[in-house]
Amino acid sequence: MGYGLCQQLKKLHPDLAITLLQETCNRKNQPFASYGELESLGVKIVEGNVPEVASSLASSGKFDYVVDNWSKKADNAAHVIDLAKSCGAQQLLFVSSGGMYKGGGVMPCTESSDIKTNDARSIELAVEASKLPFTFVRPQYIYGPKSNKRYLDFFLGRVHRKVPVPLPLHGEQLLSLTHIDDACQLIARAVGNPSALNQVFNCGTDRYITYSGLCNALHDIYATPNEERSFLYYEPKDFDKWDGNSLQEFPFRRETFIVSPSKAKHVLGFAPKHSLLKDLVEEVEEYRSCEFPPRFGIPCQRTHTHPSYSISPPFLLSSNSLSRFFAVAVFGADKWGVEELRYDLEIIASLDHLFSLDYSFGPTYQT
Repeated sequence: MGYGLCQQLKKLHPDLAITLLQETCNRKNQPFASYGELESLGVKIVEGNVPEVASSLASSGKFDYVVDNWSKKADNAAHVIDLAKSCGAQQLLFVSSGGMYKGGGVMPCTESSDIKTNDARSIELAVEASKLPFTFVRPQYIYGPKSNKRYLDFFLGRVHRKVPVPLPLHGEQLLSLTHIDDACQLIARAVGNPSALNQVFNCGTDRYITYSGLCNALHDIYATPNEERSFLYYEPKDFDKWDGNSLQEFPFRRETFIVSPSKAKHVLGFAPKHSLLKDLVEEVEEYRSCEFPPRFGIPCQRTHTHPSYSISPPFLLSSNSLSRFFAVAVFGADKWGVEELRYDLEIIASLDHLFSLDYSFGPTYQT
């Protein structure tokens, strides 16, 4: 998100001096490979250990605004809070998470909806306790180029191969997917904006789509005949340790979970520019262009062996073991990047029509 935010800030404030703190990264991978574009706009990129770099910057310069898209726990945030205090920042903007909303009941979620205590909320509380002027932005389900989120791969991998797509319950739950450029536009509008001080803003689109609608939109792009479009409806609560937070094979929630960006539109002048249905064409083209990446030099076939697991057809999995299978199969190695995750999702997607489950998929399930 740092790449897109720097671009949006330069559009809104061409003369703004921007320093991007970046953990040590591989400049051959995106979005880091495009950092030269930011440097050509005058963005200074400081790479290294973020706490050490932040400490160094705190003693050597003044920053009017600090945007934190790095902290994942309150302990991390302490370094950014110290930086903001030391450099006399007029605003500390934390890119939080819409995932803290409990959901259920009245939708869409507003900034005053019930929230749960998670890492993002703990950081918000730490920032509030610092007495710094703050702004919290809570994004929900981001997609788009150079984004590190790959929510669409679950659907793309299956639609591409015309295999059944598992959907929770009836598949008509509403979903909010926001393009990364729109999310960065909202954040950029909050930076240096007096109306944003000590405020919380949801970050998302107000154009919603259902799970089945998303699948069918992708099928439309692939020109899949109606008789070849199939879904497997299931009850997520039937799977082990379902609590809405644990690792699941499906990337979204059991129920409708959407946020309202009305406050950001009214206060910040936020106006989403992207259309998901139009963007899906680009997502499909990008997916096609890198299908079966040659990871490990192993072709994607019906039998695949990986250092972290070994699978071969036919599959016999109980409903209690399915979640664990995906956890081991997808995240079994010590470290995974986007490319590794995509690779294994593709393998699983190409095989899941062979699964034999002792589970009764329904025509639909009720909430």
